[in-house]
Amino acid sequence: SGTASHYTTFIAAAGQARPVVSGHTLNGGCEGATFGIQVSYVRISGLAITRPVNNTSDATSSGIYIYSPSSSAPTANHHFMIDGNLIYNCASEGIGISHTDYAVITGNIIHDNANYDPDQSSGISFGFDTNYDSASGYHNYVTDNILYHNFNLVGLDGNPASSSNNTTDGEGIIFDT
Repeated sequence: SGTASHYTTFIAAAGQARPVVSGHTLNGGCEGATFGIQVSYVRISGLAITRPVNNTSDATSSGIYIYSPSSSAPTANHHFMIDGNLIYNCASEGIGISHTDYAVITGNIIHDNANYDPDQSSGISFGFDTNYDSASGYHNYVTDNILYHNFNLVGLDGNPASSSNNTTDGEGIIFDT
């Protein structure tokens, strides 16, 4: 974890081409995400993030997935900034956030994600938000992003979507509770 005054930061070097982070590069087994994060005070900025998959064999692979280390006693991960990234070709969501507070997602281009996840993901998915503190007002912000071609090609059973095997999600942005 970083701290309030010193975020852990993954950022493109000034003046350099956008680096591509692909696959299970940094996750250590965190839900199949390229970036799987279970800590607080993190910034991811200016990167190209991808997790190419062309079928359902690795359908839960996200670009960035922020989630609680314990599903039985979830705690709020908090204080994230995800800005200026290109996130594409992930079988599941481009950015998935669960049990989190104080997230800022801004200025990203997110496309061609969520195609192969039978759990029905989206470009940006917020789920089960958890309060870090009792401060009033808005805590999570999603602004100035461009999202396109984030939709499900498979139904709930992982087979191609059809009239008898419907999809239920696949939006650009979803806030689930």
